[in-house]
Amino acid sequence: MPAGDQVSLSHLASITRIVEADGESALHKSVHQVLVRMLETSILAHPRISRLIDVWEGIAGTANERIAGHLHQILNHEPDEKLVRHVFRCVSSTAALRGRQTGNHSHFFDDVIDRIVRSRKDGDKSLRCECCGYQFRNRDVKTERYTKIVESGFELERSLFPGRSGDPYKPIDRGNGMTWTQLTIDHVIPEETLGWSDPDNLEVLCMFCNLGKLAYRRPLEGLSSFAVGALAEVPSNRKWGQLKHQVVVAALSALGGTCSQCAKTKSDVELTVRPLLPKDGSINGFLPWNLKSVCYICLANEGDELPQLPSAEGLEDTIGVSSLESTLGHDTE
Repeated sequence: MPAGDQVSLSHLASITRIVEADGESALHKSVHQVLVRMLETSILAHPRISRLIDVWEGIAGTANERIAGHLHQILNHEPDEKLVRHVFRCVSSTAALRGRQTGNHSHFFDDVIDRIVRSRKDGDKSLRCECCGYQFRNRDVKTERYTKIVESGFELERSLFPGRSGDPYKPIDRGNGMTWTQLTIDHVIPEETLGWSDPDNLEVLCMFCNLGKLAYRRPLEGLSSFAVGALAEVPSNRKWGQLKHQVVVAALSALGGTCSQCAKTKSDVELTVRPLLPKDGSINGFLPWNLKSVCYICLANEGDELPQLPSAEGLEDTIGVSSLESTLGHDTE
């Protein structure tokens, strides 16, 4: 579709259904998540919805009815109650109201810790990142949060788990005396995309996972960024950067928080990623679906030798150079 052409919601919805029905690979899921996000943001950005933010204080009592009515006109059918509730929460969130009041979610820290306490296993005293399972140390926690953590029965680690300090895919040092292991509170649905600041939309993350997910709501949503991220290890000695960072965090999130070898979860172990050797004809590169999640215990047991990717020398043209050039239209010349 040429740039500048209008894309209807019904058109997006039909493409989404086709992609969903066509396959269940990670690439299908990624395209599907991009399309779902486009549908969601198109609804939230629609003038009928976005203008409610400016008059919210005067319509709060009838907001659900107004939103349902607007969605009916936008979608041309009766909206699902879950969609109405989601739009309500986004529009009423502190992010939507930031023009008149500054969003602040740090004071929800105690409530988030209480939620984790209610859901943790009996006897489990570890406080972990809810994305990768990193077990927080004393030095990762701000002084004002330490008391709440200890009073809630958590025991903080004194040192890093063996194997983490030398992991090329999860660095520790951020520079200027800062680390990637700092404990943070972050939005599940990002505040930048109208996520609300309530305990049910907040989670405990290490700084690595927090800053790696950017403004994505779903783990494989940033498909275009991941396509570029395929070059994150080209050349092989490239330094750590944002390309590699976002791919690692997306993979950790998308792979379900489970070690691919021992099946332990992020509630019990810290997870990292390692490359999968490409199969004949598969898409190469540092991409979320070319990585596996694995815990440091399994890496220690197997010696943690990074797989050597095949060199370009002698590789067969499995995708067909002529057809690829035709598809790209020689736009790199």
